[in-house]
Amino acid sequence: MHYRHAIVQKLKANDKIAIGLLRGTASDQATPEVQHAFSRLRERVQMAGMTILPSGAIYLNRSELFILGWLAALQRHRVEPAVENIRFDIPEAQLCAQLLDRAGHRLDYSHAARLTDYKDYGEIFGAQPASPKPAGDVGSWNSATGATTALRRKIVQSLADNGPMSVADLAKLGASRQTIGNMTKCGLLKRVRYGVYGSAA
Repeated sequence: MHYRHAIVQKLKANDKIAIGLLRGTASDQATPEVQHAFSRLRERVQMAGMTILPSGAIYLNRSELFILGWLAALQRHRVEPAVENIRFDIPEAQLCAQLLDRAGHRLDYSHAARLTDYKDYGEIFGAQPASPKPAGDVGSWNSATGATTALRRKIVQSLADNGPMSVADLAKLGASRQTIGNMTKCGLLKRVRYGVYGSAA
């Protein structure tokens, strides 16, 4: 499913419920336990550099399509064709899949069948990186943020220790302007003022 064709209104009812929960939309059909589980999953994937759109967005992005497929595969304890680069043992995702199943919200398996289109997301949760790592960097490469795990942690920790930092100071840590922009879009950083960024936490 290509991004531009992924329109929320065209989804099946159970898929709409899952996307709503993932985006934090309040639902009468979901218990507080389910809403809390999806909140934890949302935090986990956003910390990993994936992007979740706001509740009113009419399109699904690539991250959300991946998560729908991931949950659909977890509900069935299988995925065809096999996707070697994607981990299925993430507790937050397993819990969400179980709770959706328990509530009778079985997701469309066609999303899971397309997981091979998103195999590069395996790097987010510890699989081998699909993109080459820049020389000298340590940790798994994340194409969404344009940074390794080690670099992301270094940036976030420096901001936590020192407070807001200028682009020049972040560059000394090894962050490019693109990395700073991507980490801001992913919710890991926030822009304090022009040229100055702080931790989003």
